Amino acid sequence: MSYLIKKWYLPKEGNTSIVDYTFKPTADWLDKLSKVNIFVGPNNSGKSRLLRYLISLETENFSPSNCNLDELREKVASFLNTTRKAYENIAGVKSIIPVLFDDTIVPPNYINTNFPNPNKLDDVIKLLNFLASSQSPVDTNHNRYEILKNTKASMLKNTISFRSELIAIKKKFPKQYRFTKIYIPTLRGLRPLPGGENSYLRRTLKDYFNNTERKNLFIFTGLEMFSDVRKHLLGDLSKRKLIENYERFLALSFFEGHDLSLIPREEGGNDVLFAKIGKEKELPIYELGDGIQQLIIMTFPLFLNPKANILLFIEEPELYLHPGLQRILLEFLTSDKFGNLQVFLTTHSNHLLDLSLDFDEISIFNFKKELEESEAEEKIAKFHVVNTSNKDRKLLEDLGVRNSSVLLTNCTIWVEGITDRLYIRKYLEIYMANNGEKIFEEDKHYSFVEYSGNNITHWSFLDKEEKPINVASLCSILFLIADRDEGKEERHEKLEEILGDRYYRLQCIEIENLLSPKVLLETIKSYKVEPKKNIKIKQESYNNKKLGKFIDSRILEPGSKKTFGADSGTLKNKPDFARKAISHISSIEDMSEEAQDIANMLYDFIRERNQ
Repeated sequence: MSYLIKKWYLPKEGNTSIVDYTFKPTADWLDKLSKVNIFVGPNNSGKSRLLRYLISLETENFSPSNCNLDELREKVASFLNTTRKAYENIAGVKSIIPVLFDDTIVPPNYINTNFPNPNKLDDVIKLLNFLASSQSPVDTNHNRYEILKNTKASMLKNTISFRSELIAIKKKFPKQYRFTKIYIPTLRGLRPLPGGENSYLRRTLKDYFNNTERKNLFIFTGLEMFSDVRKHLLGDLSKRKLIENYERFLALSFFEGHDLSLIPREEGGNDVLFAKIGKEKELPIYELGDGIQQLIIMTFPLFLNPKANILLFIEEPELYLHPGLQRILLEFLTSDKFGNLQVFLTTHSNHLLDLSLDFDEISIFNFKKELEESEAEEKIAKFHVVNTSNKDRKLLEDLGVRNSSVLLTNCTIWVEGITDRLYIRKYLEIYMANNGEKIFEEDKHYSFVEYSGNNITHWSFLDKEEKPINVASLCSILFLIADRDEGKEERHEKLEEILGDRYYRLQCIEIENLLSPKVLLETIKSYKVEPKKNIKIKQESYNNKKLGKFIDSRILEPGSKKTFGADSGTLKNKPDFARKAISHISSIEDMSEEAQDIANMLYDFIRERNQ
């Protein structure tokens, strides 16, 4: 994923006329930045102020994502220290090579958008050129001359190698870093205001960016949409192509691929943008759903700047968006569609935090405000910003989210016991690796629940007592798998009636009987027991048999010291047998037909619950 800033320096003193100096971040850096960076915290904790603080900076001091400047600085300092020690006993060296002993030659751990390369890097390379050159240091004293020459010869290989490394690093930096900053405030919408004035923009500038030169700053409120589309449609081919590309994006993302046209109609002097979708009658754009309007506002500016290095700042992107549209927005922002795009969001949405688990290159920053300790009646607030994990429960607590607000996973798979869980987990893993469009993770997208056989009757979907255990309050939508259990037909019928296609009754008598003949024989051998010579079995031959008794009577040599059957005929120590068995399951071919069918059903169930 392409983005530029990995670590962003936050200057303590203002270098621009538009920084809000009442905002004093305690951190020196925003570190471990990603493609998308989410600012989370309670109301009035400083999220929006930091966002506008970053927007307001005239220049950016930062460490780029493609080069670790902290590491570069340490390498330069280490090389200079080693070189100084090699020369330190030679009188007159400081006058011959003074730059070698200049502590300021070490590059800083940030670069500035006003400079093409890290400061001092060129000076270091010039020093290395001198140390590696054929010109010997000038010194009239013969003894010092020889020492200088010998010292230089011993250092030459390391000097040339390090110079090549620095030159390669320098090539990573462009001639000039330029960023286009796009700010989308909460004050936004597509509905034209009376008089055609962009009052949202005027209000935003007055409140946050008063008397500002808007160099490389693009504030988009949505009210500009009509004039922007009109200007591009009346422009040259490249500008018309931008609108065409954007219409195609909207059609594919939100309107099932139906043709879509944006029409800036001027009828009645209303200057309203209309949308024509497929064969539907064209409608004013504000007749589209509010969520779709919000997505248009947040995505359209990117299409107007397709080749720029964009820093996109959005306040509360979740406004009017249900979780499905929030996912579409995150998918769009984390894609590489716009090259060097980097995004900064403020949010109160636990849904965005939940969705962020499904994406790489998302960083979460938690905000907290503290008042200074003083006797003053008006105290200065300090704002703490901490890079944290999106799995940190403290984030949800700060947002006021309780257990009752969210389900911990989106679906659950109910199985009788541990061996069922071990086998089905393995079957799902193999199936997803070979057939799945997406890999779903246990305890993120789904969880297992072991209901222990007859205990299933105590849950609300079967229990006839006055206050059964309410499964809906405890966990999310479930899929239940049961053994065949002959003689319990009434229970099976009831479960199927209540759960429908979210209930599966094994065709074989127990989960172990799903094992393919190949895996079954390999598992028996792992106990250092040899089956009968040239034995050939089919799964149908043990599908309805107690597996322990079947192994002892049909697969092992008569009189074998090792037996597998318990008194009931089922397997002894089922968990140990299961762990050995799943170690021999590595491909779809190792799974029986019924095991593949179960994995397919469960995958479809998990996918449907995580869309």
